[in-house]
Amino acid sequence: MNIPLTLALDRIESLITRPAESYTDPDERAAEFQRRLERTHRLMECLGAPHRTLNTIHIGGTSGKGSVAMLCESVLLEAGLQVGTHTSPYLQSSLEKVRVDGRLLAPQEAVELADEVMTCVEYVRASWPELGAPHYAEAWLGMALSYFQKRRCEVGVIEVGMGGRYDCTNIITPSVSVISTVHYDHMRVLGETIAEIAYHKAGIIKPGIPIVLGEVESEEAVAQIEAEARHRGTRLLRLGKEIQVQPTGFSLAGGSFSYRGLDIQLDDLRVGLLGRHQIANAAVALAALEVFCSTHGITLEEGTIRRGLAKARFAGRLEIMQEADRGARRRTQPGEDGCPGLGDPRSVPLPPPDPGAGHAGDQARRADLAGARRAGRDDRHHLAGGEGQARRPRRRAGLDGPRARHRVGGRHRRPA
Repeated sequence: MNIPLTLALDRIESLITRPAESYTDPDERAAEFQRRLERTHRLMECLGAPHRTLNTIHIGGTSGKGSVAMLCESVLLEAGLQVGTHTSPYLQSSLEKVRVDGRLLAPQEAVELADEVMTCVEYVRASWPELGAPHYAEAWLGMALSYFQKRRCEVGVIEVGMGGRYDCTNIITPSVSVISTVHYDHMRVLGETIAEIAYHKAGIIKPGIPIVLGEVESEEAVAQIEAEARHRGTRLLRLGKEIQVQPTGFSLAGGSFSYRGLDIQLDDLRVGLLGRHQIANAAVALAALEVFCSTHGITLEEGTIRRGLAKARFAGRLEIMQEADRGARRRTQPGEDGCPGLGDPRSVPLPPPDPGAGHAGDQARRADLAGARRAGRDDRHHLAGGEGQARRPRRRAGLDGPRARHRVGGRHRRPA
């Protein structure tokens, strides 16, 4: 157990509150939304304004946004760029929220970042008490963007947490925005109608910044997003209109499709993520990458696109963990259908299961910390094994053993 890391993450978790969800009065909820954005701006300024220096892709939507993020990351990595990715939620370890070049935030780096961010949290709390203290998601965004700045990332792939318009990630000004889908979600906060929910999703549209819209069946939702795009003077790129995709096959190795985008037209593309819905996600990701790369003078080679899509993986999303003819094995075997081996950065080695995951984990963590204190050890400087050691080969997130399976089943989010 890595005591300093556990203590650092405990401090971040102490910021978990849900004031927006607790308000029943719409005006009170709207006021809290505004405070959220303002205090996130203050937090970022305290951290050196990392959100102002990073070129980003901002990805929102009800479902599919995590998959679009992983697809963008995979292609950008294949193009040789330094990529920082911030997603939520996580399966095993909260360190999954922050990745650079496909690898998780290292434990020691997490401790240092948490200390830095919590110092700024206290500064914001003391300096602007009317705003309240920054919350959990805001702190993690600060850790992510600060880390990406320190690592000199060339691009940040940022996933919206909830909604969009008032989500803490909406302080960034991206090179391209994405709305993957619009369905009923978080209705207590976002509203009970699809138009209200679409209003929140459309809030990530920025003046003059192109927006890519995925499969949205509701005419009300589309009308809301189109109105926002017109108001912002933004180019709207819709799947099925400006962007065309034609599925051509499906198998347990992934799907294949033809793509007709802005400048790119390719046939027999293959995506490593399983499921028919991932064809649409891949097309949305490609459209966003076309816009991003065109904006920054980056050439997307055909081979880069093909390899990046084929290598894309997303833990816990229709992963094949066992085959009848070969017995239990991991899907990411070196050389299989263009898939990286476990040593490849895209295989994303995970640390051991988070000791804070679940009620049993909470009890175990408290017992370990209490034991450390009784033994007279300095918790903040004592390093045990586990997460403090060198990276281990990846344990597939959420699918290695009964406890991990329980964690996957306990998530309150449909896989993207």
